[in-house]
Amino acid sequence: MSGAIEGHNWVLLLACLAAVISDVYFRKIYNWLTLSLGLLGFIHAFLMFGWGGIIQSFFGILAAFFLFSGLFWLRFLGGGDVKYLMALGAWGGLKFILEVGGLSVVLGGGLSLLMLIRAGRISAFLKSSYFFLLSIWVPELKLHYKPVAEDLKLPFALPISISVFLVIVGFGEILK
Repeated sequence: MSGAIEGHNWVLLLACLAAVISDVYFRKIYNWLTLSLGLLGFIHAFLMFGWGGIIQSFFGILAAFFLFSGLFWLRFLGGGDVKYLMALGAWGGLKFILEVGGLSVVLGGGLSLLMLIRAGRISAFLKSSYFFLLSIWVPELKLHYKPVAEDLKLPFALPISISVFLVIVGFGEILK
């Protein structure tokens, strides 16, 4: 999925734009959007690659679910973010969602770090992260987990959608 933006990728990019607008303004990615994108993903995969494309779509959905459901459980991502990633997995398959997911985590982490620095909460975040990781590794300690403050939650559709664009235009190929 690299090179010039082909016609079918414009549909994907428009859906990404809708997800960003929805997440930024309403703090929610609607089910109608993720379900429509997932269904279109299966249709796209079948038209482009036949039954092999459908199999790749299933692998993309499963990979997105297993990779990002843990972040949902920790409340770093919302359910809409995970469903959005699963729909993207249906659209592009396993390799696509691995590239998009990896870039999303890097971009989202960078944006979150900037938000923490700007809000003056980086030291509190690092301290809390240290105790959380310590409580995971030391069985005698009670799990130390502080939910992310609402005012510091990043609309994760933004880094996901930027990652989709970068993967489509071939950013991953540049890094190789």
